[in-house]
Amino acid sequence: MKWTDWDSIHWLADGYNKARERTEVIRMAKEVAVGDQWIMEGIYGWIATEIADRATMLLWLDIGEEECVANIRQRGPRGGASEQSFADLLAWADSYCTRDGSSARIFHQSFFEGFAGAKLRLCSRKEARDLMEMVMRQFSY
Repeated sequence: MKWTDWDSIHWLADGYNKARERTEVIRMAKEVAVGDQWIMEGIYGWIATEIADRATMLLWLDIGEEECVANIRQRGPRGGASEQSFADLLAWADSYCTRDGSSARIFHQSFFEGFAGAKLRLCSRKEARDLMEMVMRQFSY
């Protein structure tokens, strides 16, 4: 199964300081969303809208700002991020419920509610862990 982190297609390879052209990101996402089995992960709602018609299931990990920020803090800076850019990312994540745009909670909720295919909303790490354990049991040989 093909898995893609949207950060890897949204940002150029030299870090999180320069985004790819929007048309290039959409082209890359559509290339990934070919075939029967693929998973894409990320917060960019504008990418999701471009490939929603190719998706058979939508999984929303809706864990809340506090836990999200804690996860990012635990993971630490990635992609050569500076201390300032990491601090900016933490502040941005902390504004999930109050900001606007396609990477905001209000957009994700609307997108989730309007998605016509199978969908599942997980609201805690425990729910996510339980789902992964069930999947691993199902597919272990």
